[in-house]
Amino acid sequence: MSESEKTIQEQCYGTCWGAQQRIDELTQKLNAANARIKRLESVENSHADVLNAIDNWIRQYKAKEAKP
Repeated sequence: MSESEKTIQEQCYGTCWGAQQRIDELTQKLNAANARIKRLESVENSHADVLNAIDNWIRQYKAKEAKP
């Protein structure tokens, strides 16, 4: 193997290693973002449940008030 081929291989390895590091970094960020999305969806569902409960309570209250 000539010295120039070794240099090209080393350069390629360095480039690939750097690309893999970036992929790993972006994968971690993606996983963190997906976890945040799941938490937000959970909060959204909880808020919807609370709003539905309040709405049902208001309907029941108004129905009781409407009775003569």
